[in-house]
Amino acid sequence: MRVSGRDPNTGEDFAVELLADGQQVVVSGRHPDGSEYMTGTGTGVMASDDLDVLSAISAEIAIEKIARLFESSGLIDVKITGTSKHQAQTVAQGSVTDEHWRMIRTIVEHIPNDDTRHWDDWLKVGFAIKTCAGDIEDRQDEAYDIWEKFSEKSPKNNDTFTRHKWDNDICVSNRGHVGYGSLVWEAKQNGWEEPVENAKDVFGAVDLGGGTIAPSKLAQQAMDNIAYTVLHYPKQWHGKAPPPRVWIVDGWIAAGEVTSVYAPGGTGKSLLLQQLATCRAVGADFLGVKTKKGRTLVLACEDQIDEIWRRQEAINSHYMTDMQSLDTAVGYWSRTGSIDNALMHIDPKTNVGTLTDFWKGVKSVVQSEGFDVVIVDTVIDTFPDNENERFKVNLFIKGALVKLAQETGAAVVFTAHPSRATANNKESDDLSSGSTAWEGSVRQKLGMRRNDDGTSYKLVKNKANYSSYGDYITLKWERGVFVVLAASMPQAQLDQALEDYLIDAINEAESRNIELSSNPNSRSKYVPRWALDNSTPPAEIDDIVSSDPQILDAAMRRLVLSGKVVNERGKDLNQRAVIAP
Repeated sequence: MRVSGRDPNTGEDFAVELLADGQQVVVSGRHPDGSEYMTGTGTGVMASDDLDVLSAISAEIAIEKIARLFESSGLIDVKITGTSKHQAQTVAQGSVTDEHWRMIRTIVEHIPNDDTRHWDDWLKVGFAIKTCAGDIEDRQDEAYDIWEKFSEKSPKNNDTFTRHKWDNDICVSNRGHVGYGSLVWEAKQNGWEEPVENAKDVFGAVDLGGGTIAPSKLAQQAMDNIAYTVLHYPKQWHGKAPPPRVWIVDGWIAAGEVTSVYAPGGTGKSLLLQQLATCRAVGADFLGVKTKKGRTLVLACEDQIDEIWRRQEAINSHYMTDMQSLDTAVGYWSRTGSIDNALMHIDPKTNVGTLTDFWKGVKSVVQSEGFDVVIVDTVIDTFPDNENERFKVNLFIKGALVKLAQETGAAVVFTAHPSRATANNKESDDLSSGSTAWEGSVRQKLGMRRNDDGTSYKLVKNKANYSSYGDYITLKWERGVFVVLAASMPQAQLDQALEDYLIDAINEAESRNIELSSNPNSRSKYVPRWALDNSTPPAEIDDIVSSDPQILDAAMRRLVLSGKVVNERGKDLNQRAVIAP
C-alpha cells in the first residue's frame, strides 16, 4: 500500500510505501534506480529485530496517518493506493487459511442483501465464498450454508433457484477475481471491524536464509496497543447509511453486545436462557417477543449435563420440537467440576488482565461453529476476582466479554446472582451485586424475581441503552418452562390499559360524589386501592394486576406526571384526583 503527494512549489513527488511480508526481501545489490541500499546500524537506522511489525489493518491506519501528515505539510494531490479499498476486486484466487475461513460466516452476516442489491452483487458474494472455500472438501457444505443464509435475507429469495445458481453458475472456473478481500471490504462498509491480530500470528518468523528474525518485543507491544489508536471520522460516513441495529430479542438483547441477567438463586434464570436458546433454534418468539433465529453456545458452569438434558425434554415438549430438529443449533458446554473457568486472570500487582486459554477456546468454538449468542451461566464462575473492585470488573467486562462479542460478532449474555439486600428489597425491581461497573459496562441489564404470590415471576428491563427502559413481562412456571401469563401484552398497550382502568375508576367515583386521591397515604380513597375494592379489572389485565398490584401505582404516577389527572381542593379542602379538562 502506498501514499503519495506533490510539492506545489517545486513539483517534486513524495511517497511512502508499505510492503507485505515476503513481497520484497533485499540481501544485497542495488535498487533499480542505481541507489545503494542502506545497511548497518548507524544513526537513524534501527536494528531489524527492533522494527515494528504491523498487521494489514494497522498498516492501513499508518498509511492514513501519513496521508494526513502529507496534507498538513502542504503537499497536494495526496492519494492512497493499495489498501483493501482499492484492491478488493483484484485479490488473489485460492482458498483462505483455516483462521480466515472461520471468520467468513461472521463477515458475510454483516453484508446486507435486500431489494436494493443488484443481481450481480448477489452473485459476487457467492463467487467470493466459493473462492474462499476452494476445493477443500470439509468446507463445501458450510460454504453453501453461508451463501444460503445470505440469500435468505432477501424477500425475493427462492431456495430452489439459489441452489441452482450455486451448483451451476457459481463455479470455480468463472468465479472471477473476488474472494476474501471482497467480502472483508463490503463487510467493513456495513460496520464490521476486522479483529486486530497478534503480530507474531500474522507474520510468524521471517527466514532470510541465514537466520530467523522473530517479531520483536517492541512490535508485540505495538500490536497489543494498536486497538486504542483506531480513529473514525464523520467524513467516512458521508453519504452512507449506518448499518441497522440487529436484535437477538427485539428491544431486550442486542446482537454483538453484552447483556446481564440478574436473578436470586433458584428463580430459574438458567431455565429461562435455555428456553431462549431453544426458541432461537426453532425460530420461535421468546416470551412473545420477536426473536432472531440462530445458534447459541451455553457455558453451563452450574448445571451438569444430565440436568440440562432433562430440562431440554420439557422445553422441547412445550415448543413441539425434538432433539433431532434442534440438531446443532444449541451447544451446551458443561463446565461443572472444572478447576478453572476463568476467562481472564488479573495480576494483583500490576492490574494487567490476561485472557485465558479457556477464553481463547470459547472464541475458537464460536467462530468455527458459527454461534451468534454466547450465554455465560454464571459470570462469577468466569471472574475469579473481587466483584467490588470497579477497575477489575470493568477490565473483565470490556477486556473479556465485550472483546469476545466484538471479535466474533456474537451477543454475550451472562447471568449473575444479586446481593441479598437487593433481592430482599421488594420496593425495587433493580437487582445488582458488587461494583456499579457490573451495570455500567453492559448495554442491557435484565432482572427476574418471584412475585409475592409465590407462583408468578417478573422479568424486567432494568437498563437499556438502545431501547425503552422499565418494560417487563409477567411469567409463570408451568410444566417445566416459563410461560407468559395470558393477560400479558406489549408494554405500551399494557400501560394504556392500566391507565384507562384508573381513569374509569375516577369517573365512576365522581358520579357517586366520592372524592379520590392520587396520594398512596389516602388509604381507601387512593385511586388504585378504591378501584380494586369497587371493581374488577378488565380481563386483559386481571391476571397481571392480581399477581402484581404495584403496577397500578406506577400507572397512577404516569397519569399525574403526564397531566391526565390533576389534584384539586375538594369540599373538605383535601386534595382530590380529577380528570384533567
